[in-house]
Amino acid sequence: MQTGYFKKIKEQTATRLWINNPTIGDVRHGLEAGAIHCTTNPTYAARMLREAESRDFALGVIDTVLAACPDDDKAAAIIQRRLVAEMAKGFMPHFEATKSKEGLVSIQMDPRFEEDAAAIVAEALADFALIPNAIAKIPVIPSGLVAIDCLVRLNKPVIATEIMGIAQALAACEVYKRASEESGFSPAFFVTHISGILDEELKAEAEALGVEVSSEAMYIAGCAVAKKQYRLMKERNLPGILLGGGARGTRHFTEFVGGDLHITLNWSGTALELEQNPPALESRIDAPVPQKLIDELKTKLPTFARAYDEKGLKPEEFHHFAPVVRFRNQFLKGWDALLATIRERRALRVNVQRSYCKLGEHKPVEIRPGIFRSTLVYNAENMLCHFFEKEGARVDLHTHHAIQSGYVLRGKLLFFDAEGNEHILLPGHGYLFGSNEPHGSVALEESEIIEIFTPGRPEYLDKE
Repeated sequence: MQTGYFKKIKEQTATRLWINNPTIGDVRHGLEAGAIHCTTNPTYAARMLREAESRDFALGVIDTVLAACPDDDKAAAIIQRRLVAEMAKGFMPHFEATKSKEGLVSIQMDPRFEEDAAAIVAEALADFALIPNAIAKIPVIPSGLVAIDCLVRLNKPVIATEIMGIAQALAACEVYKRASEESGFSPAFFVTHISGILDEELKAEAEALGVEVSSEAMYIAGCAVAKKQYRLMKERNLPGILLGGGARGTRHFTEFVGGDLHITLNWSGTALELEQNPPALESRIDAPVPQKLIDELKTKLPTFARAYDEKGLKPEEFHHFAPVVRFRNQFLKGWDALLATIRERRALRVNVQRSYCKLGEHKPVEIRPGIFRSTLVYNAENMLCHFFEKEGARVDLHTHHAIQSGYVLRGKLLFFDAEGNEHILLPGHGYLFGSNEPHGSVALEESEIIEIFTPGRPEYLDKE
């Protein structure tokens, strides 16, 4: 059996792969390829809502939480935690088989509260209570350094994240070392460098300043800072393992191959590209970045100079450092998207009801190619829909929170489940799928069906 790229890396070097913000399918692919851990960030719930594979499940989690939690901010935290917990189950067999050494899943909560150390610690402890293989992801800003100190003393594993500058990495290592020595605990500790986001900020800075930076220098900028961080951590015997993140190209992995470090990649992006089109396995961690490129970057881009200099940032400047702000803004955007969905779903639960309706009174909505829905009557607890499906129309395997029962009026449909079982239904046949039970269908000929959903599905309400 041919060994894939990442398994070869794992067999021949100390470099290790993590998977970032994965769907359930990504978890399976990543583990098969040789990934050992997983990262998520505050955009995780928003991503699960975008992906067809996970959207229905995510909406079901949201609806369940909203039924019990009236506060949108608290609901968002619970939803994020439950979605990560569901995905983390995929890493549990690996976690157990390696006796907790691998299979960790990071979680990072509401970015709006990241300047509150007590809130960071409280959320992290709630994460650990729900997710046995969790590792807390804490931003390296003043409040985050306080939180890291506290969690180490509680013997909780930590990822120091949002690191763009050498000074941030050194500060995080110092905090861990002191807390570990004083408490006697040495939990797992990873020190990030978010090279791809730093590259994005440097490109934006060059454009804003109107300076021309050589393509060679711009290409290697983020990697240059990360390599220096790695070198300093090794030379000074600092605690922690470097964890590269924010990859925006294959170089954000290949430039670090051979190092005793870890890199997190999106499976459906850079990781899949490397697995399908593997480059030659070459140790690059000790390949020096030409000094002329470092000098060019330091001279032309003040942000690079501050990131590269180990005294380029004071702790009070960490939170407002431009690339850190860029990264955090992505998190805020993702969290805002979750909150927007929460508000939308909550609004649909309030005083929503249609007691009488005639088929044809409302224009059918094409929800998938060749599948048209007419929502007839509904309230928050129950919904009756009519579906018209063209021959060949397909609903891929999916899940949703609502219990679904149906009745075939005319036509011929094939239903299938996750185990590969198939059932052909004809007029007069009924069916039922439990909450979150995987199922799919294909219309073998033009068909009409009636379906009931309990509770009602807000996404099937007509926007009038």
